[in-house]
Amino acid sequence: LIQVRSDSPEMPTYAPVNPSERRKAELPLRPQTEFEQVVADTTGRPLPRFGQSLFDQPPSTFAPTTRAAVQGDYVLGPEDELQIRIWGQINADLRVTVDRSGQVYIPRVGPVTVAGLHYRDLDRQLKAAVLKYFRNFELTANIARIRSIQVYVVGQARYPGTYTLSALATLVNAVFASGGPTPQGGLRDVQVQREGRTIARMDIYELLVKGDKSNDIALQSGDVLYFPPVGPLVAVAGSVNAPAIYEVKQNSSLAELIEIAGGLSTVADAGKLTVERMGDSQVRSVLEFPLDEQSRSLALRDGDIVRVFSMVPRYSNAVTLRGNVVNPGRYPWKPGMRVRDLIPDAQTLLTRPYWLSRAAITDARGTEYPIRTRRARDAAGSHRVDTGARGQGFADAALGEAPGPGGRDRTTQDTAEYDAREFADQGRAQAGFRQNPSVETLAGDLHRASPEINWSYAIVQRVNPVDLSTRLLSFDLGKAVLEGDEASNLELQADDIVTIFSQSDVSVPQILRTRYIRLEGEVLRAGVYKLEEGELLRDVITRAGGLTLQAYIYGTQLTRESARVEQQKSIDELTRTLEIEIRQASVLAATRGTPEDAQSMAARQAAQESLITQLRNIKATGRVVLNLKPSANSTFLSAS
Repeated sequence: LIQVRSDSPEMPTYAPVNPSERRKAELPLRPQTEFEQVVADTTGRPLPRFGQSLFDQPPSTFAPTTRAAVQGDYVLGPEDELQIRIWGQINADLRVTVDRSGQVYIPRVGPVTVAGLHYRDLDRQLKAAVLKYFRNFELTANIARIRSIQVYVVGQARYPGTYTLSALATLVNAVFASGGPTPQGGLRDVQVQREGRTIARMDIYELLVKGDKSNDIALQSGDVLYFPPVGPLVAVAGSVNAPAIYEVKQNSSLAELIEIAGGLSTVADAGKLTVERMGDSQVRSVLEFPLDEQSRSLALRDGDIVRVFSMVPRYSNAVTLRGNVVNPGRYPWKPGMRVRDLIPDAQTLLTRPYWLSRAAITDARGTEYPIRTRRARDAAGSHRVDTGARGQGFADAALGEAPGPGGRDRTTQDTAEYDAREFADQGRAQAGFRQNPSVETLAGDLHRASPEINWSYAIVQRVNPVDLSTRLLSFDLGKAVLEGDEASNLELQADDIVTIFSQSDVSVPQILRTRYIRLEGEVLRAGVYKLEEGELLRDVITRAGGLTLQAYIYGTQLTRESARVEQQKSIDELTRTLEIEIRQASVLAATRGTPEDAQSMAARQAAQESLITQLRNIKATGRVVLNLKPSANSTFLSAS
């Protein structure tokens, strides 16, 4: 982290930020004066003094730099060091210093007075002196080192005292070098005094706000920089671009204050503005008015607190659509607007997650050439593998073969088949296929790829503008959008909020829920089926083509997710109860047992801990018992 330090007014130096200074800058703003505390109590937060942040870094006396560019109007004086080069009839390379009498000495020419000259006139003055003794030569003169000056900083300065500055320093340089004014000092009338009279005044706000430095002057040794006491203070808070406490001049207007504060913000409400003011009896009063031409000319007083309100985020001609829709948001309202104007068709109710889930069913990797795994590369790099029992068993298992006794050699053809299986497996994985998918996996995939809209219920939220009471107008979404029922196609008003629910937002009856089952085994068309209303198990089997001739109906297994959850809860509860009972029994036995029983107790406890571990590893299957009659087999077979 690098910061600019104003050690030199004309040539800033760069130094790493001191960690303590950085922590100081990160501290919350705290009021430093009584007025700042009043402003904090009134606005609810402390406001900074405008311009004070520029002087947060402590000042330091600096050595004049030799690398600064010197302007033509620079006035030469004692202690300036000059570099003079002469060539032609006479050659010389001189480095001379202006003495206390304001002269420099040139060999074979003598002393030449340069003090009081502008830098732009230095060459002409030196040439005129050398021409008295020589002809046919060229001469150039530069300032090699600038002299130092001493200035005095007094008044309401943060760090008053004597400062050694470069002769190029100006009033603004000295202001920053001295740390600026104290909280009781002002920036609107900084003065430079020379020989007992004020030669310059500068409003630092003109520099900070407008960048105007026209009143800045060059300092001379012995000048006095004076910070006067602070003038009238006015705070402005709220929707302005730079809320702060500002020092204003006498009879400053509200328009001038807002201009200094950067103008109104984008969300400002120009129709409402307040001014809190101290009265003659020290009782505060509040003025409220719109910001118009008349109020802009309002004269400010010391201690005024101006608050600019922000606009209310209200829409005059909008209705809001939210919930299970593709584009939730605000839409323009028109007289006579109805629900179907806002939701013209069913496609409006397909959400973005729905389309994203459909897009995620497959991706471009399914059509890319699969990259070999490390196992495939290892197999392709060798024509023979370990012929031991373990290596042969692994290889045979990879090829789908039973391991032979004693193993066998792996040939090049075996390796090619192995590689082909590797590529096929990886290709299936990239295409999104799963090995042995569960019911939950398939059902979840189907649910994500299917719209789950609550067609029977949606609401319009409406606020009464008179008493601000809220009404919820429910309607049948399916009838309004799909069937065109005018009774369900409610008329909308401005500021209405239309909410569309999904089946997961508000639980619907089981009949209306989308349910899937996976049917597999000895049926003609095994697969995943959607349950219709009132459909039984035999109805699904009938839709699947019925049972095959090899079907054994008494071996049918039915697993259900809700049953699996309940069974797992029972197993976990049983495990916790048994664990507590075993520990309690162990503690009781340890207090009553004898040393001879310690070994048997340890063995018993180990066995019980093993039982608890086994119970923890049990996972419920969710199997539901089917009560099948002897005639059930023939019933299902007849369906095929």
